[in-house]
Amino acid sequence: MIKGIYLLLLSSLFANYSLAETIRVALPSEGNPPYSYSDISQPKGIYVELFNALFENTPYQVEYVYLSSARIRNEFNKNSIDIECCPLPTWRKGEDEYSYYSNVAFISEDIYVFPKNKVPSFVSLEGKIIATVSGYGYLHDDKFTRIDFNSEFNILRMVANQRVEMGIVDRYIAEHLIKTKGLTVEQGPLHEKAFRPIRVHKNKKHILPDLNKAIMRLKKHNKIKEIFVQHGIDDRNKL
Repeated sequence: MIKGIYLLLLSSLFANYSLAETIRVALPSEGNPPYSYSDISQPKGIYVELFNALFENTPYQVEYVYLSSARIRNEFNKNSIDIECCPLPTWRKGEDEYSYYSNVAFISEDIYVFPKNKVPSFVSLEGKIIATVSGYGYLHDDKFTRIDFNSEFNILRMVANQRVEMGIVDRYIAEHLIKTKGLTVEQGPLHEKAFRPIRVHKNKKHILPDLNKAIMRLKKHNKIKEIFVQHGIDDRNKL
């Protein structure tokens, strides 16, 4: 009898799991550590741990979809993915019709990077050619000419080799890659402080109440901060 009850509960568990709604979360195939990594066989990094925690104990299951940074934006627009982490609305101009945003999940900073000993006393964007990531949006990108690369690593490498005058990268990514790859670049001043929400396609907007509750719960218990700290980031003012 006990065995029969166990099998019934087990079959019910698998039935509920199979009926769970799948949420397709995009990750960049080229990787942007420590946020995510390019090893698609074993999803890992801040984003993966964040979404695993956010969707824990919810009626949804997460599927990670690896795409190039440039394709992520296009596939979101075509509703091939449900979530993009984590652009600001100002980075996705003209896409309001199918974009919904959660509450702020975390704060990041985009900074300027320069070749060694070539940080100017004042950073001007006017008339500059600046290395950026293809598919990303940037504050004031109408004031400078972009030269796009497929990853922050390639931006830092080009800057280190003085192939480009300057670039814009996420500070956490820059610090991680400078430390782990031995890239010789100089970190410059702040380009933009970003209060990062989670972008949800309009066809999944019904998940936003649960998503916002989960963000609030994780922040209340310092879980998001813990995830960042585990990846070598301990900045109390930004998490």
